Amino acid sequence: MKRLKMTIGVLITSLSVIGCSGFLDETPDNRTKIDSPEKVGEVVTLAYPKGTFIEFADVMSDNAVDSEKISVENVSNTEAFFWEDIRSESQDSPTYYWNACYKAIAQANTAIEAADKMEAELQSKGRTAELQKNWGYKGEALVARAYAHFMLVNLWAKTYNPATASSDMGIPYTRTVETTLLPAYERNSVQEVYDFIEEDLLEGLDLIEYLERSPATEKFHFGVESAKAFATRFFIYKGNFDKALEYSENIPVNGSTLRDLTYYGSLGTEEVQVLYSDPSETTNLLISSVMSNKAYTGGGRYNFRRAAADAFLFSTDSNPFGKSWNFGTLAYTVSEQFLGRPKFVRSFEVTDPTNQTGFRYTNVVLFSNDMLYLDRIEALISTNQLSEALAMLNVFTKRSTINAGSGDVLTEAKLLAVGSSTTIDPFYASELSDKQKAYLGYLADMRRRESYLEGIRWFDVRRYNMELVHRNTYNSSREEILTKDDNRRQLQIPQMAISNGIPANPR
Repeated sequence: MKRLKMTIGVLITSLSVIGCSGFLDETPDNRTKIDSPEKVGEVVTLAYPKGTFIEFADVMSDNAVDSEKISVENVSNTEAFFWEDIRSESQDSPTYYWNACYKAIAQANTAIEAADKMEAELQSKGRTAELQKNWGYKGEALVARAYAHFMLVNLWAKTYNPATASSDMGIPYTRTVETTLLPAYERNSVQEVYDFIEEDLLEGLDLIEYLERSPATEKFHFGVESAKAFATRFFIYKGNFDKALEYSENIPVNGSTLRDLTYYGSLGTEEVQVLYSDPSETTNLLISSVMSNKAYTGGGRYNFRRAAADAFLFSTDSNPFGKSWNFGTLAYTVSEQFLGRPKFVRSFEVTDPTNQTGFRYTNVVLFSNDMLYLDRIEALISTNQLSEALAMLNVFTKRSTINAGSGDVLTEAKLLAVGSSTTIDPFYASELSDKQKAYLGYLADMRRRESYLEGIRWFDVRRYNMELVHRNTYNSSREEILTKDDNRRQLQIPQMAISNGIPANPR
């Protein structure tokens, strides 16, 4: 496809440009010199997006209806529900996440460049221990750079389809440190972005094995296990299921690394909130503390109110054993949003002790053994290894069901009988049998329950090519349909970027 040139203002906001200008105006002697592997590691710490997609992505999916609670209506929530361009640039908005991703990428690029410059010197001096540490941090930076671009391309560009990826507009893939104020960038095709992600990811996986971190901080950084979980997800999205199986082969089939929902059921709300994203929780592979109001808000008008959640997602009719799902029953009193299992713990960074003002943070789980387990099942189904997939689905279903006993066994007949709320029509649909599609539909519903409120469902809506209908039940004359080829499936490029020359996504 024709590459599109743009300036730095496309990637970051005007405030960030001012910050960049100030940095470039300083003499090199006034900048921090990255001259040791430890300093590379410090830079990599900031190579993770400090924003999140979960709020707008969940509302855009089929995990939202009109609660009719007009007292809690807000503009961004309404715009997300009707797939309108979200104008807000504050926390939890698409623009905020776009900027957060590119800021993280800039940190990753700085770390990679510094690690590359030190490598030859460390090798020539035979400083093996430092060299390996340097490799480890570079590997983490490469995986982090791949991850941020992966999230960007799967929100602002069309979903990957090998038949059209070379002509579909993607997002800019930046791999160098900026040395001028207004460098030209290219809006790469979706295929190019996926190729670059794979290149960074595989190189990073080779190097990240050298990385050693303390147990207190390791789950806030990509390591071997979380990088493999990311690789599994990436290859599923790309349709390379053999590769996905390769990177998920160590996940225990017996479910020993899954979240213990029975234990969670014995805890209080605040205890569950803390434990869900705690590094001590075995299932958690990568955790991020992001600037977000998610843990502070009670939900907007458009959410998955309890009645809808029970009807479409958590009803006993959808359980193959006819029992209750083990995902919680709490609901807010104002918006009536179904909470299920409390997932988000909040923290507050005080910047002004006198006025007690500062920044709100929410801990989110980016990768877990729970989701990796489901991703591996998807790869098994897609390669027609249905007996192995059914065995794992049985483990996951029993673990997710209250009081599941030894007599409760998920058979293929039960799976087919219970049906699914998910229509499977990905780019490789012609290669799937009707039975495989049924299995994938069941799996997608399990992922929908497991990842509820985490925004993951929106990515499944896109890559499974699902049609959605959002109805305004308070004012029934309004109904919006998101067809399979609707351009609103791609978020609009931030206005600052459009103003600086990058073409907007078509509407």
